[in-house]
Formats: sequence, structure tokens, C-alpha cells
Amino acid sequence: MKINKSFPILFMAYLFFFTCSCLNNEEYSPDEIQQLIQNEVDERVNEYVTIRKAQCEEGLLTEATRLLDSILIAEAREMRDTLFQPAKPERPETPTFKKLDVDIPLKPLFEKRDSLSKKQPF
Repeated sequence: MKINKSFPILFMAYLFFFTCSCLNNEEYSPDEIQQLIQNEVDERVNEYVTIRKAQCEEGLLTEATRLLDSILIAEAREMRDTLFQPAKPERPETPTFKKLDVDIPLKPLFEKRDSLSKKQPF
């Protein structure tokens, strides 16, 4: 088996880069770790405060709008002009009917017969 001349050089370069990458890992001190954690916590707290403020403002605006609508409706009801409404008319008196001196017999207006009835005037 013949070994390529470039193999040992490639192997050495691989080992060099591998060891360099292991040595170049950033290691944080405990103070730096605490500072990173505190920064992340501060960001989350600020985000939560921003969201809660937006929710409170929305709720406040909704409640203010409801109260304003109620006040405007109450004012409109108070300002309604009820002074010049006409009074309800009274019921008229029942008319008196005239009585005839002579009774007149009733007779039908039309002499047409119905198809269902026989000889009955209509």
C-alpha cells in the first residue's frame, strides 16, 4: 500500500485546525454568565411591561368610550324637547241616531242566485 505524500501534511493540518478550534472556545466567567442572564431577564421584563401597558391602555380606552357613550346618551335624553308635544285628543262623544217613524221592510239589493243555494235571493 502506497501512502500519498500529501496525506501526512493534510493530517497535520487537520490536527492543527481541530486543536485550534478547541482552544478558541469562548469561555465565560461566572460574572459574565450572571451578566448575560441578567440582560436576558431584563429584556423579557421590559417586553412584558410593554405588553401589559398596551393591554391596560386598550382596556382604559374601551372603558372610557363606554362611559362617554353613556354620558352622551343621558345628555341627549335630558335635552329632548318635551314642552310642546300636543296633548292626546279626547274621545269624541257618541253620536245620537235618528229613529224613523215608519219601519221599512228590508229586501235584498241583488236578485242574483247563488250556484249552491236554490231559489235564495242574494
